[in-house]
Amino acid sequence: MEFTKVKAPVAGRVSRALVKPGNLVSGGDANGTLLTTLVAVSPLHVLFNIDEPAYQQLTDLLTFGTPLRAELKLGNSDRTVDGQLDYLAPAIDARSGTAQARLVVANPDGRLVPGLFARVTVVVEMKEPRVLVPETAVGAQQGTRYVFVVGRDNKVEHRQVALGERRGNDRVIASGLQSGESIVINGLQRVRPGMTVRPVEVSIASN
Repeated sequence: MEFTKVKAPVAGRVSRALVKPGNLVSGGDANGTLLTTLVAVSPLHVLFNIDEPAYQQLTDLLTFGTPLRAELKLGNSDRTVDGQLDYLAPAIDARSGTAQARLVVANPDGRLVPGLFARVTVVVEMKEPRVLVPETAVGAQQGTRYVFVVGRDNKVEHRQVALGERRGNDRVIASGLQSGESIVINGLQRVRPGMTVRPVEVSIASN
């Protein structure tokens, strides 16, 4: 009987029983009979890949001891879950040009389960000011991104920009737009460069 008790190495949930009384089983190695599957649910480990520029940036931050927090957005919902980056691969995979990172997410209620699709955003606290615009204000054309700037005499100017990370429903503008400039945030389809518009100032709440 001392060989019939299996103690789980971690806490979690088990799937259905794969063996019933009377079944013939084998053991002793990796090819032994699988009894069931145990899934750890709290905490969860989220594995994701990052490209070379992001890897270099994160490596520099970790070198200086900067704690890195991340946000996990589930599927197409607006729900976000906070996590902590606890692992970064020591090398980049030459075949894919990416490196693996790992996020630890607390999941005390067990609502998150392995296999869910999610988007991971690593949140880096920057001291320098950043230009943040609503995602709806950014247009796409032939692989480039642009915004419509309201310039002198209220004339619309087409401005190509480089995008940074997402922040909720907003987007960081890495280059191409200066702080204090006015942009068009609604009705991009009806606006053309050179048009004269009547701007209305609105307050935007960032998420």
